[in-house]
Amino acid sequence: MFFDVDLIELSCEGKTRINKLIMAYKKSERDYLEHSERWSADKWKRSFKGSGLEDFLPASISDLSSVSRRDVQNIFESIRSPNQASNRQVLQAFIAAMIWGYGTTGYGPYRTQRILSSSRDERVKILRDVWDHARSGYSDAYKCLKSKIHGLGPAFGTKFIYFASDPDKRLPILDLRVSEWLIQYVTDEKQKKKLSVYPWSPSVYESYHKFCQEVATDLELKDCGVVEYVMFTDIKAQRHFSLGSSLPEWVHEFYGNHSP
Repeated sequence: MFFDVDLIELSCEGKTRINKLIMAYKKSERDYLEHSERWSADKWKRSFKGSGLEDFLPASISDLSSVSRRDVQNIFESIRSPNQASNRQVLQAFIAAMIWGYGTTGYGPYRTQRILSSSRDERVKILRDVWDHARSGYSDAYKCLKSKIHGLGPAFGTKFIYFASDPDKRLPILDLRVSEWLIQYVTDEKQKKKLSVYPWSPSVYESYHKFCQEVATDLELKDCGVVEYVMFTDIKAQRHFSLGSSLPEWVHEFYGNHSP
């Protein structure tokens, strides 16, 4: 059921743009799951020291300087059922999602530690419940997480939901960059005000999920996470094209090697 935002309608420019973005991505024959973010294991270990969390950093990524979506997805998929996962496994999966999400952002370890600093068993229980809903492809996983864990907002909450979901029933990330892209290319001024990633809004997320699914179906994508990825990458390129080599080759192809 939709309440605030029934249907996300892109402008003609937005429709053309997302089609061309996805065509450029598909032409590259690259897998978006290789999208990686740099991180410092030492920084996270130092930040976690004395908190009881230092032993929960996932071993499979501890020696990597960059963590990809696939690396994190593999951690989640190694656990067949969240209901059968140990507290340790749930915490490791959550921390892996935060590591990828924060990348080199200096406050990432601190914020993650703060989220897990108190009522840890209760928070694991919430995350396990959200994970179980996400595996079924239900966007109400978002509703299950809404404002349940102090310090965990929708931008990073949907990162956990994304990795917790089945790749065949993907629940996409809705963070600040994706929200910014949508606001830039939707037609309705009222909709623009409602599409902000904050505060938590299950109706907005449900509409966004449906939007990503419809675009994926129209453009023959098996994973609607690609739709989120190209919007995220496009807005990153628009704001930070000078980053150059940190942007994938298909983005340079899209822009014709010229700044947006």
